[in-house]
Amino acid sequence: MKEIRLFITEDIVGNEKEFYDFHYVKRLGEKYKIIYDPQNPQFVMCNCNGDAYLKYDCVRIILSGESLRVDFNLVDYAIGFDFMDFGDRYMRAPLFYTIFRPHIYRWVNRAELLKKEREKFCSIVVSNGGRHRILFRTLAFHKLSEYKRVDSGGGWNNNIGRRVGSKMEFLRDYKFNLCFENASYPGYLSEKLYEAYIYGCVPIYWGDTSLRCNSSSQVMESTSLSLEDSKIIESSNMESNLQDSKVIESRTLDSKNIPFMQPQSDKVIPSEKIDMSIPKISPHLFEYKINPKAFINAHNFPNLDSLLDEVKRIDNDKNAYLEMLHQDLFLDNFEPFSYYEEKIYNFLDSIFAQDYEYAFRRGNSAMLYIYNQKAQNSYKISNFRNKIFHYPRNLIRDIRKK
Repeated sequence: MKEIRLFITEDIVGNEKEFYDFHYVKRLGEKYKIIYDPQNPQFVMCNCNGDAYLKYDCVRIILSGESLRVDFNLVDYAIGFDFMDFGDRYMRAPLFYTIFRPHIYRWVNRAELLKKEREKFCSIVVSNGGRHRILFRTLAFHKLSEYKRVDSGGGWNNNIGRRVGSKMEFLRDYKFNLCFENASYPGYLSEKLYEAYIYGCVPIYWGDTSLRCNSSSQVMESTSLSLEDSKIIESSNMESNLQDSKVIESRTLDSKNIPFMQPQSDKVIPSEKIDMSIPKISPHLFEYKINPKAFINAHNFPNLDSLLDEVKRIDNDKNAYLEMLHQDLFLDNFEPFSYYEEKIYNFLDSIFAQDYEYAFRRGNSAMLYIYNQKAQNSYKISNFRNKIFHYPRNLIRDIRKK
């Protein structure tokens, strides 16, 4: 049995026990002798929002868990959400599968949950609002709350007096779930839409603009506004009278257009326009189709007022609500768990099956060496600064342990 010295950074697993309990370590362990090695690994697996992998000069594998593009100058392989081809270095998988322990979802009995009569209107569960950077989610929360109360059970904008323990137990009382991502980008589909669906809510979704691809006719049917109406609304938004001291963010509210506001700043008035563009993605890159009739897609509407009108319509039309509620989320009988289970396993297996010296992909040119050195130096400085900054807290924690 071939030995593989592997380390998975702390942003994915916290210790050696969690390492050996990690699903794909168990599966790959049936073929390889997987050795936990945090000192001198042959392969390191990490999340994209960490940089601890930079200290390891070995084969680097990224699992993308946030809306961050992978830098292939620094890593050899990646599993991400972008729709693209990159030889054997990249595979696409939705975040709800790669990060959020899909084996848990298998035990949810959605059919049983749908039998429950739901008296409450809408919920949202978000842990971190993100220092003003996720303005659109905040706008949507307040806009919907003007119609009916939206219960927030996470750490962000909590208005129920506690943070919920079980998301399933919380969502099962609500007709709708406001599931807005922390960013809008083609392919960036986290657990939010899927969990709202399996827990028996009608999802009100914003984020992954690729969900409008291949369903333009269905989109136009479900949108109550005509193209001419959209143009009028867009024109009126652009021509709004604003004070000279303010700055309008008049572009579409894709997250790339949302400015980072300072807490004391009032210079930005975010627009309520929604990105209705359909991204251009090669058809062969689509592995599944999300049913547009199974959720309310914010990207079908030009602004939040139009989105709210659609929510009101479905909320007050029992037949329309039940029809949407009982739709299948995936078209063509697609089963995501078995599909991505095998695809990710085969991807990792193809990496480990190679002779180690031939498994590298990021190159070894002089410029790449300099590029990596700069990244490693930045990591060392950042790591040192964080240790100094967190020293008092860590010292108190260590004293309490003793």
